[in-house]
Amino acid sequence: MNTLKTFAITIIAVTLGTQNPSAALINKSASHQNLVFKAPLQPDVIANDVTYSTAQGDTKIWMPGRITKNKPQELASENPTTKTAYFVTYIDLSEDVEYLSTVGIRKVMQNEFRKQFSSKSEFSGKVVRSTDLVIDGYPGIEFLVQHPNAAWGQYRFFLVKRRMYFLGSVAPVELTTETANFFDSFRVYPEQIHYSH
Repeated sequence: MNTLKTFAITIIAVTLGTQNPSAALINKSASHQNLVFKAPLQPDVIANDVTYSTAQGDTKIWMPGRITKNKPQELASENPTTKTAYFVTYIDLSEDVEYLSTVGIRKVMQNEFRKQFSSKSEFSGKVVRSTDLVIDGYPGIEFLVQHPNAAWGQYRFFLVKRRMYFLGSVAPVELTTETANFFDSFRVYPEQIHYSH
């Protein structure tokens, strides 16, 4: 389980740069340009199985298990029962991506995937399946990966306007219905997106 948790946290760190890890209390996270993920208002407790959204309200997602990281532009959880780690991150790309064709956008997402998973040996693995997706008319791509440690990873990229969302799930043995529910819960509200640069 520690290897799986370390793997998921390392993926997030590589995607957005290393940050100080900590478990977040609901609505106690420091704001960073209003981009912190928030749970619905409730008493100060560690959240389990809660739907989160960004402070901007541009996304919502159900996070299975216990939240392990709630930082600007990244959210992670793990379910000790299924031993599955989950995360969602995003980055804002340059204005140029808004003028790309769907094929060009898919190439950007494929290149980002390669950059994240091919450059480091601990992220290497065999891509078992690659599937084109669409969310609210915006293109996406999904990868199913078997990692060298026999863990399974399912990863989705979506490019909405110029914001690239990256969702992932890593399980030691097999991906479950819980993973499908995690991905199916992702909602995006493009009209709410405000860029950080």
